[in-house]
Amino acid sequence: MVKDNPLVKFYFVSIWNGGEDGRAMLKQYEIADQPNVTILADPGPRGEGKIKQFVGLPLSWIPTTWVYKGGDLRYALNYGELRFPVLQQFIEDCRSEWSH
Repeated sequence: MVKDNPLVKFYFVSIWNGGEDGRAMLKQYEIADQPNVTILADPGPRGEGKIKQFVGLPLSWIPTTWVYKGGDLRYALNYGELRFPVLQQFIEDCRSEWSH
């Protein structure tokens, strides 16, 4: 997915994990060192005192997937894992230009 979309920027943000960034798992899938990947981690805990918002959007479940284009939120899936063909369709939809 990441390698197939070199012009798309992927941000992996680990939350509720005590500052651990998940880089080891991303390395297993040869994702961590891709030039279009940024890995970040919130230092906060899981449980009481956990972060409940990120970039102004509510966090209620992990994983959460947000797709942006030009700084505008296009798709927000705030619950559960996303299948790669669905994410690929979102990416393609964001690339298309149409007027209304």
